[in-house]
Amino acid sequence: MNLKRNSLIVLIVVIVGIICIFGPKKQEMLGLEQNGAFASLSKYTWNRYNILVFRKSGNVFGMRILDITANELKIIGTMKCKDGIYAAAAFQDGINLYSNTGELISQYKIQDTGGKIISCCISDIDGDSYEELFIIKGNGNAFYGNRLVMLFFDKGLEESYEREFMELNPWKVQTCDVDGDNRKEIALGVYKEAAFHPVMAKRPFLYHWEKDDIAPMWRGSRLSRPFEDYIFFDIDYDGRDEIIAIEMLSDGRALVNAYGWAGFGFESIAESAAYEEILQIIKQNGDKESLLIQVKKDRQYSWAELKISDDKLIENAEYKKIIQIKK
Repeated sequence: MNLKRNSLIVLIVVIVGIICIFGPKKQEMLGLEQNGAFASLSKYTWNRYNILVFRKSGNVFGMRILDITANELKIIGTMKCKDGIYAAAAFQDGINLYSNTGELISQYKIQDTGGKIISCCISDIDGDSYEELFIIKGNGNAFYGNRLVMLFFDKGLEESYEREFMELNPWKVQTCDVDGDNRKEIALGVYKEAAFHPVMAKRPFLYHWEKDDIAPMWRGSRLSRPFEDYIFFDIDYDGRDEIIAIEMLSDGRALVNAYGWAGFGFESIAESAAYEEILQIIKQNGDKESLLIQVKKDRQYSWAELKISDDKLIENAEYKKIIQIKK
């Protein structure tokens, strides 16, 4: 009996080991509350496939595969609506909303032939305590799009605003509060020429939301250096969001530069050390919201948590994998 039991244990260990080595790898996880218990929505990758999984914590049989796709898949975050809080996932051609039990609540599909979602974010832009979902729509294989769309939830996801930006080539949409007035600004990453920098480059633009439309607040020509990506994050916890950008050095290395709002534009307040490579920058949930960058050091990839100290961004901790992300 003991021999059979030990053999079974060895077999289980081998199977688990094979799954861990060759099976799907977790890329993102969003925590969900379910009647006081914990659940999660996770994205896994396996070969060329993205897999969306719902799981009840502590329940071996509480895991369900919600979708499998060879196309783009990103977990956006949670969206607070009048009748509940739903988890949002962006596919190449649409958005799905799921309940905290993993049920599909609503779908939004891009109707344009060849249309795709370039970027998206969730925010309460009008201050009514319920959140809207912003997306940038595009066509073809370009990394930028041509339309900004705002969705709201009322028995389903519906469009409430749309504006064409053919000349700006927007590639990223976020919201932020750079001046600390408790009103959200809409931030667009655009790809265009500027009057004083006549080359095609990524640039940050800010807009106010006024009377159901957007109005320019600040349209920056460039940052200190060419940048690959950026997010808004209150790195010094002063109630105002800073631009946190991945900037490229002339020798091919990268660093992170933090910019604070100066009333007429942004000025650099802190820089990190240079890294061999910085793949991405994100926010992470925890007892305190933190800033993480995925970096390459000595041919190894890891996650570094950054904090501000005087005029420098320094590493506060290092992780081999993300536990939980916030979009």
